[in-house]
Amino acid sequence: MLARESGVGVETIRFYERTGLLERPPEPIEGWREYGVGAVWTIRYVRLAQKLGFSLNEIKQLGRRLYGGGNFCRAFQTALRDKLQETENEIRRLTAMKAEQERALVNCLARRDRDTCPILSQFRTRRNGEEDVTGVLPADENRRRKPRLDDNARTT
Repeated sequence: MLARESGVGVETIRFYERTGLLERPPEPIEGWREYGVGAVWTIRYVRLAQKLGFSLNEIKQLGRRLYGGGNFCRAFQTALRDKLQETENEIRRLTAMKAEQERALVNCLARRDRDTCPILSQFRTRRNGEEDVTGVLPADENRRRKPRLDDNARTT
């Protein structure tokens, strides 16, 4: 009944009980568990807060404010402002990452007909005056590079 009224599955209700988000009612002698009227509201609150990006731990902390008699609305507004700032920061981070990915792809496509990969060239190091890509390139790339005189000495 609670699952249907709140729009979640029975396993979600059990999970919320295990994590302390929802109070578990006493075990009935027969039949189904009976939840109080606040259970539907609690589940709807948890689902809304999840949609707004709050973690279950954050939801639990805010819920304590609700049931602890504090000013829930003020606490929720403050938490929502903080979450909005986190989201804006994450969008900036992801936008910068996307731009870097696009630049890398453009570089790869511009040089696809050449022997050198522009991405791998960023990892190349010099050892004894020669490029050393061992441990950086995938195994098949290591096999394709030209053997050096000192390669045999290192493998024996």
